[in-house]
Amino acid sequence: MTRSSNKSSGKESLASRARDRAKNRDKGGSGWNKYLDFSKITEGLSDDEKKNVFVKIEENGKKKGTFHFDFLPYITTNNPESAKGELWWRRHIFVHRNIGPENATYLCPTTFDKRNSCPMCEEYKKLISAAVSDVEKTEANQMRAKEKDLFNVIDLNDEDAGIKLFEISPFCLSEMLQDMAEHLLPPGEWFGFLENGHSVTVLFKEEHMGKNAYAKASRVDFKEREDYEESTLDDVFDLDSLLISHTYDELSAALWGAGDENNEDSKDEQEPTQEEPPRSRRASRNQTKQEEEPEPELTENTCPHDGDFGTDYDALDTCLDCEIWNACQMEKERVDKTAEENAPEPETKSSRRSTRSTKANTKETTTKRTATKRTSRRSK
Repeated sequence: MTRSSNKSSGKESLASRARDRAKNRDKGGSGWNKYLDFSKITEGLSDDEKKNVFVKIEENGKKKGTFHFDFLPYITTNNPESAKGELWWRRHIFVHRNIGPENATYLCPTTFDKRNSCPMCEEYKKLISAAVSDVEKTEANQMRAKEKDLFNVIDLNDEDAGIKLFEISPFCLSEMLQDMAEHLLPPGEWFGFLENGHSVTVLFKEEHMGKNAYAKASRVDFKEREDYEESTLDDVFDLDSLLISHTYDELSAALWGAGDENNEDSKDEQEPTQEEPPRSRRASRNQTKQEEEPEPELTENTCPHDGDFGTDYDALDTCLDCEIWNACQMEKERVDKTAEENAPEPETKSSRRSTRSTKANTKETTTKRTATKRTSRRSK
């Protein structure tokens, strides 16, 4: 399919492609992982150890509980937050979910360098700019990248299991963890150091939004711990080497299918490049914090960004990194489905003229209300 010079046809093409991906996603698997190399993660582990290699925040069937961790650093090789060869405490990544017929999850190339091109990000921009209906906006936002953090930890609740991988949204842990460390730990100490490190106790509470439940840190405490030997670095996971990078064309093929003519922007094979590392900035009290607005505590059926749950789905700038984004989407789809089921029967030809007049008046009233609501939000 070639790109049409007609603006309207272009919008229809984008919307059609979004609907096709939605159908493929419904037929696909359940989030097949294409961003972590499990052959490296599970190398040398028994079957039982493989099942326990990731930290699971759960207590009595609930996503909550008090957990005690020793965070361990690793030697970086390709981490934009740290110079190559330094010790660092986490790997921050961006992932695209629900991609292609396999419903797979891939790393966004900006994980390695913010200057890297990404077909998913490009497609998202096209779709969101062309989207008119809520359904189109919903499908467009399936393409947006989500943030995750990877850690090496020893779960002190399960110390015999050794070093585990811990994957969690920064919204649910890292933001609070860094803030508390900078305020509570003495100068020159950090919870993730081999020497002068601190064990971390985290109280997780189960938060709900719609039918979805997730664990979110509500309290963090630190306790001095014994120093770890430098040889510990031989045992931790190399978080950089666990990541699976794909070229632009490989990601395009996953998105569109190999040889799909919709892939108009295919580029020459290009490996993701690493952003020029900053000067040494080992974690400390003076570490620069990311300038993000603090997230308010969530309650069921409440938008954490002063929007309307299930109504303002993907309408706010903050929706990109919202932890309850999926729950809001589900509520939006439920509301739309209910409205569709309760829609009146098709009108007869004789009544269309009067109905058109009514719809026009209704649309004008709705537009005025929406404008008033947006003005009110800006004034806040």
